[in-house]
Amino acid sequence: MQRKLTLSLIVALVALIISLPTSLFYISNQKQQIQELEEQVNKNNPNILLIGSSVTKGLGASAPEKSWAGLLYTFLSKENPDINFINLGVNGYTTQHVISNTLRITENFNSQNLTPDVIIFEISSINDFKNLSYKESEKNIATILSRLNKQFPKAKIYTMPPNNVTIYENKVNTDGLSYSEYISKLGKFIESKNYTFINYWDTYEKEAAKHQLSLKDTLNKDGMHPNNKGYTIWFNSIKNEFRYLQSF
Repeated sequence: MQRKLTLSLIVALVALIISLPTSLFYISNQKQQIQELEEQVNKNNPNILLIGSSVTKGLGASAPEKSWAGLLYTFLSKENPDINFINLGVNGYTTQHVISNTLRITENFNSQNLTPDVIIFEISSINDFKNLSYKESEKNIATILSRLNKQFPKAKIYTMPPNNVTIYENKVNTDGLSYSEYISKLGKFIESKNYTFINYWDTYEKEAAKHQLSLKDTLNKDGMHPNNKGYTIWFNSIKNEFRYLQSF
């Protein structure tokens, strides 16, 4: 019975691996997985690295390819199928988790010849807002960007906020800031450090309105994670920023 169960599990895992795009990688905080990734990636191809929280990982979408990251990968790989797309989004991550865990993974990248050409950092503010003060978020983001710059001096770094949510409506954090004020202030701080901040919220809202959708309509019942509609709108709101990567 145990042998049959083990065989079934192996078959299921093989089927999962085959079903995923060959250059779209989701990895967590294990050195072994970095080594396995290094063995799979064609190091002569462009590398795009995604860093962030659950909405970068794609939680809420019905499948990975339905998230903004999955849609961006599909969009870019149609013209440039050799792109390696490495997703380090992790559920529940704050900027402190990114420093403590994600950046420990990226420290191994150069030794594994996985130097990214482009980094997209979703700044994990959904989780920061309820767990950290504004000053803590600001300090952590500055640290993350500085360390990424030091690790990968040739990489183009983009930052962007997570999505808007309904769970923080009419709420303020310990600094007395609303969620939108928190995001806006962080965006201005990032831009003051001469990094690109893709503030897509206005575009998202207008795109949703075109389809007669409220913010609530684009989210799951948790009021936090986008559904397929929300992730599609998110992708459509940012894709022009990355169109040049189609011929990268």
